[in-house]
Amino acid sequence: FLEKSEEPLSKITAERLGQRYEQREEILQFFNDLKTTMIIPMLSQKRLLGMIALGNKKSGELLVHEDMELLTTIANQAVTAIENAHAYEEIEKLNLELERKVAQRTASLRKTLEEKEKTQKQLVQSESLAAIGQLVAGAAHELNNPLASASSLIQSSLETISKAEKTGDDVADDLKFSLKELRRMRDIVKSLLDLSRQTQVYVEPVPVNVAIDDALRILYNQYKYLRVEIEKNYDENLPVVEGNFANLGQVFINVIKNALQALPNGVGRIILTTSYDSGKDSVAI
Repeated sequence: FLEKSEEPLSKITAERLGQRYEQREEILQFFNDLKTTMIIPMLSQKRLLGMIALGNKKSGELLVHEDMELLTTIANQAVTAIENAHAYEEIEKLNLELERKVAQRTASLRKTLEEKEKTQKQLVQSESLAAIGQLVAGAAHELNNPLASASSLIQSSLETISKAEKTGDDVADDLKFSLKELRRMRDIVKSLLDLSRQTQVYVEPVPVNVAIDDALRILYNQYKYLRVEIEKNYDENLPVVEGNFANLGQVFINVIKNALQALPNGVGRIILTTSYDSGKDSVAI
């Protein structure tokens, strides 16, 4: 009734409601139970939030127009306070929900980034192992040449010593050449071991010139039959850099391999230059 009328309701007005008004008795009973004579509705957008129930004045005087204006103002202020309280509670709920969603989203993003990083590491390792597998196949062929040469010369030297068909100088020359070939084979193996280490994320002092030479040694079998000239312009005073030897070695292999593949018909020159800028404390390759 109050929502529809949007006006204060007195007991006298309620008593004057027609007998046919179905809520008349209920309204009168409400007045009697509360021992009140006037009800001021508290409305918000035509929705009843509450009411102010008034009894008789102690003086016995009737409520006048000024009293009603004051009470209506109080009711309106109370409605504003209630709405603000509800709005604050709603904002608090929204903030809590937002914080919960942000926390969930952050956790999800963190998990996604961790999985992505793990996948990238696995991919890099797989690509590195695949590349090393190809290089090992070529290096194995490369190792066969000095091994065959050294084995043959050592065998020949042993036979010569036993038959004394050659002078001591000839035997010494053969053994020296065999030793040289064996050392070359040792260097190739060392390069493979350096580049095939587990590519974990750790930092170590890396001599850049040595890492490039190792990459060239590994790739030698791929360019030895090409008409390509490898020119080295190394800075001999180059400081070591902080990095990962295996990872840098793989980078140098890829760069040099790309340069070899870019040569027209396998003919040309590749210049490898290293330098140090003390002002910027940086190494250029």
